[in-house]
Amino acid sequence: MIEQYRREKCDSCGYLNGLAEFILTPEQKHYGKYVCPNCGCYWKFAKKPDNDSSKYRRPQKHRDLVRRFGNGYCELCLTSEDNLPDNQTLEGHHVIPFKVEQVSERENVWIVCTRCHRQIELIRTYNDKKCVTTDGPIQARTERTQTA
Repeated sequence: MIEQYRREKCDSCGYLNGLAEFILTPEQKHYGKYVCPNCGCYWKFAKKPDNDSSKYRRPQKHRDLVRRFGNGYCELCLTSEDNLPDNQTLEGHHVIPFKVEQVSERENVWIVCTRCHRQIELIRTYNDKKCVTTDGPIQARTERTQTA
């Protein structure tokens, strides 16, 4: 079930004590959004519900990356797979997006936990900058530590 979202006042039209209208947005990266029921102004993105079976599902060939390349820990935060929360797992992250080059070689894949993967994708999506390199997260982390 989608959680309800209420806002005291819409900044655009002044609508008071409004329960937001939910709009599913399959064409966008986000699951859905909440908008003002009066003017349609965007208020907030909606999270995918916990009972949605695709929330944490990755394609089989991407899950196989962890088996092929993983060492049992996140290569970014170094958290062991055994110490991850129940809703997290190790995932293969493509440094150069798979949809761009369709390359799943070790040089292009980092094995990261769900939390780190979300952080990487958030930075990639909203900064729109090339913020990672194929040097790998441990190499980049080591270099940062040595220069600090």
